[in-house]
Amino acid sequence: MSPFRQRRTRKAAWRSRCSSLASSWFASRELVEIARAYAKLDDVAKYEADARRMIEVIEHHGWDGEWFLRAYDYFGNVVGSQSNDEGKIFAEPQGMCVMAGVGLNDGRADQAMASVRDLLATEHGVMLVQPSFTATTSNWVRSRRIRPVTRRTAASFATSIPGS
Repeated sequence: MSPFRQRRTRKAAWRSRCSSLASSWFASRELVEIARAYAKLDDVAKYEADARRMIEVIEHHGWDGEWFLRAYDYFGNVVGSQSNDEGKIFAEPQGMCVMAGVGLNDGRADQAMASVRDLLATEHGVMLVQPSFTATTSNWVRSRRIRPVTRRTAASFATSIPGS
């Protein structure tokens, strides 16, 4: 591969190539319902298997000891972990993983919700992430959008504009 191509690939990775673990499960569940609506039974079975596999992946790779991870970035680095300096815990994966049924049988769902209560809940609402980002990481552009004193802050969800 040419150095130019490598640079373009890396540049593309910098554009928030980071996907939520739990959102993949929700996407699979939506595809199941769409396939059912169109009576595509082979697709229903495939998407249900995908959803079960995603739960297994989250159970195996998505737990950080006290809460669910947010994601892995393009380079395989963990996002939303106790090992991160900023953005250690995110609200979204805690609720989404519990809604997906992850950790209901082994106490992880209860522990994740306890972490939300202890680390993210305030009298004004649930914070999106803590600690907030004060610098932009080179490999996760979205961190720019969850900084203190912005429309979408680490304090609490402050906008109803999709994608902002």
